[in-house]
Amino acid sequence: MAQRKGHPRGKKVLDLDTYCSLSHVVVSNSGSGSFRGDIDEQLEKIGRRRHVALSVHQFVVVPMFLLITDYVAVLPSRLLDRFTDQLDAFELPFEARGYNISAAWHPRNHADPGHIWLREQFSAIAASRAARAGEPPLP
Repeated sequence: MAQRKGHPRGKKVLDLDTYCSLSHVVVSNSGSGSFRGDIDEQLEKIGRRRHVALSVHQFVVVPMFLLITDYVAVLPSRLLDRFTDQLDAFELPFEARGYNISAAWHPRNHADPGHIWLREQFSAIAASRAARAGEPPLP
């Protein structure tokens, strides 16, 4: 979980009650600005809910909101690593699983050589990371 430096919560270890009570930013790729995400489904399985105050469509905009509010968010570590001078990071107070990333494109781009090359690059990166993590290969 990420929060801005100087957040009123301070730097205390995060417990589940506190986590759920904070105002969260969720990244929704549903296209409808949903206020539910993968973390909400995981919390639901352990009988908990969090307060989602803002829904955005891309992870890259989340740090901007965190810097000017008292909101918090779960961010990919690689993105969070870019903001260590402005954001504090905390371990989640529950066991969270990773998330899936999907790619979609218009059918007119399916046979485009440049687009094929880009999809192959994404696929190779995903396969390499899965192999390093000991996960089965993607279908």
